[in-house]
Amino acid sequence: MRRLCIWLLSVCILAVTPAVAAKPLSSPEQNDPNAPFTSQALQQQLSRYSVIQGEFRQTRHLALFSEPLQSSGNFLVAAEYGLNWQQTRPFAVQVVLTQDQLLQRLPDGSEERLAAQDNPVIFHFSHLFLSLFQGQTDALSEQFEMQLSGNAEQWQLTLVPTSAPLNQVFSSINLKGGQFVNQLTLQEVRGDRTVIEFINQRTEPAVLSDEERAIFNL
Repeated sequence: MRRLCIWLLSVCILAVTPAVAAKPLSSPEQNDPNAPFTSQALQQQLSRYSVIQGEFRQTRHLALFSEPLQSSGNFLVAAEYGLNWQQTRPFAVQVVLTQDQLLQRLPDGSEERLAAQDNPVIFHFSHLFLSLFQGQTDALSEQFEMQLSGNAEQWQLTLVPTSAPLNQVFSSINLKGGQFVNQLTLQEVRGDRTVIEFINQRTEPAVLSDEERAIFNL
């Protein structure tokens, strides 16, 4: 359960960033270079694109191991459909996440499926971060202390959970980025730390192919 929650927090932050239809990049106030960079401005910036794809590198620092565990692969995020997370190293694992289902394909060809109605705690995480990137900060303020710094080109968002179950697992969640979310760090209470870098991100083609749409037909 812990490992799956960590994974969902990792990829759902990425998945929900383009979850709202494109909006204006700035308001008149945001054009003022002296105006503070707000959570609303960040939400507008991250929600411009209907499709984002790229590569990821994940480094997991475990207190019980001297060397970190590393993995990498590629991802596809589509606002209308969900997330396709394809790990290629050190072994192949595919995870497909939609609004109410999660499918995991393992190296031996077997599949594991989760439905939101049967696993409300797990899917709570995706809806939690969806609230952030849809500008619903009231919902998040009940469970996090939030601190945003920087500007549109280089920003950092720190979330400190204040209630269970999140504060029993994570001491802090940190996001860094610019045009996109570029890095995510999950600091666990027990000392373990996960860092995910998102690289070579692109927004074209903006429409999925038939083959890509079929991935999300769970």
